[in-house]
Amino acid sequence: MVLEGVHLVPGMLPREIHGALVVQCVLAINDAEAHASHFWIRDTDSEGVRPYEKYLDAFDDIRLVQAYIQGRARKHDVPVIENGNIEDAIGEVMELVLSAAEPLEVKS
Repeated sequence: MVLEGVHLVPGMLPREIHGALVVQCVLAINDAEAHASHFWIRDTDSEGVRPYEKYLDAFDDIRLVQAYIQGRARKHDVPVIENGNIEDAIGEVMELVLSAAEPLEVKS
């Protein structure tokens, strides 16, 4: 199961859950222009349900929230993955999960 969303703030989630492999990471886009372009893509993919203008109007606040979450991630040793390139980001997340799973394979 993957839980995702800006509401999942590092340091507020348990590091371990009995019977589960918990892998935390934060996806961030450091380039503001690239970040803004994601809202246009989201608007197009959602057929206007998530309108570009709404997110662009709140863009400064969105960037502040991202900076806060990145700070919390650093404070709680949660990896921050640059999400400027989707293929690279997916690869880094997969590597993070597989690396966490490797010790479990040895125990079995």
